[in-house]
Amino acid sequence: AMHKALVTFSSSFHSVLFARAKPAAFAVVTDLLAQAVGVQRLDLTDGKAANPIKLPFAALPNDVDDNGEWMVTRSDIFVNPGQSSQVSVLKIGATSLEHRRTWNPTPPADSGFGQGASSNQPPAYAKFVSPDRVLTVCSPGNMTLWDSSKGKAIYTLDIGINTLPALSPGRRHLAVIANDSVWVLDALTGRVLGKLPGEGGWNTELSFRPDGQQLAAMSHNRLIVWNL
Repeated sequence: AMHKALVTFSSSFHSVLFARAKPAAFAVVTDLLAQAVGVQRLDLTDGKAANPIKLPFAALPNDVDDNGEWMVTRSDIFVNPGQSSQVSVLKIGATSLEHRRTWNPTPPADSGFGQGASSNQPPAYAKFVSPDRVLTVCSPGNMTLWDSSKGKAIYTLDIGINTLPALSPGRRHLAVIANDSVWVLDALTGRVLGKLPGEGGWNTELSFRPDGQQLAAMSHNRLIVWNL
């Protein structure tokens, strides 16, 4: 259905964003000739697809909340001097995406966090923890949870360089790498729940098992799995 209704000779399929509380997903397609990004709601029960919707501005969709009602996007290219990188939240309608808020996810230079993070480099990560909480990562290694209704930081942490966190199923817990160790946090508060044995390493990929009972980490041809 996606191929017939959205993908053309000039466009390319980018990703699928799942609304995990419903049998629905959103296909993300970029059209290089038109310099546009579109999304298309897919019903995973009957395989039907709604008409594609273009984003109201240049950005790349990164996540939808579990109910498929909200979308978070990030700027996907290096912006021009004098402009800043952006994260935006949009309300998903039947035929349109309604812009609600945009903010710069880079920590302020005087905050003591995110040293080396560039304000005109797009964030590497933007995910919902809840419908009004968005988690971002700015290179080289800063993670911040935002109140997306206000664009205000709730907590910010420096994590391993060039690493990304992993959200558990249900988005309650967060696995991150810091100081060459793997830590599990409360996603809404940033409170440390535990440190996992073994070294996290550099540039490690983290992934929760779908039932949340295990966490896997892989780097440099080494795989570690923890029972949580």
